[in-house]
Amino acid sequence: MLSFDFEAAPVTLVERHRFSSSEFVLDRALTGALALPTTGPEVAANQWIGESDLGSFGDAELWAGTIVRGRSKVELDGWISGFAAPPQGGRDLLLGGPAGLRWFHVPGPVTTQVSIEASDDGVSVSLSGHVTGVAGGTVAIYRERPGKPRTEIGQAPITAGAYSFVDRPPTRPLVYRAVYTDRATGVPYGALLRKPVGLGG
Repeated sequence: MLSFDFEAAPVTLVERHRFSSSEFVLDRALTGALALPTTGPEVAANQWIGESDLGSFGDAELWAGTIVRGRSKVELDGWISGFAAPPQGGRDLLLGGPAGLRWFHVPGPVTTQVSIEASDDGVSVSLSGHVTGVAGGTVAIYRERPGKPRTEIGQAPITAGAYSFVDRPPTRPLVYRAVYTDRATGVPYGALLRKPVGLGG
């Protein structure tokens, strides 16, 4: 089992034209794949939250696969095991998660972005966020802790690209994840809350 007890593991993209240039594209992730379509490089990596981030000891993690394309960062629900831009167009994606490995084909670049924010008054947690380019539908809301089965606590309707949800968690600390599943491709786009709720400080 892998153990990550360090705060940073930056993913760096190096490009060489006449001169070489490098850029940190993610501060804390493990690189999974690199696709090179004509529109420019796309990096697939896996970000994580560990038990130490929630004030506990252990080596369990929660994963958030992320595809970086220029300044765009698209998060997915799960671990990216494979990513490619095939010659016939679109993107091929192999994603691991609670249901095991799943393969998806997207007809173009992966662009749907989900966001999540939380406000905690000590009793209720108010969650809100956006799904870019999506006017309606729902997002699934999950409570999560590293090393524990996650719990779906409800579906939040999307109105004009925005959603909101209120939860009263029985225990803290914890994090939340919002997941929007694209009806056409089945790809689960996600947003994992980076700052745990109820940790203090």
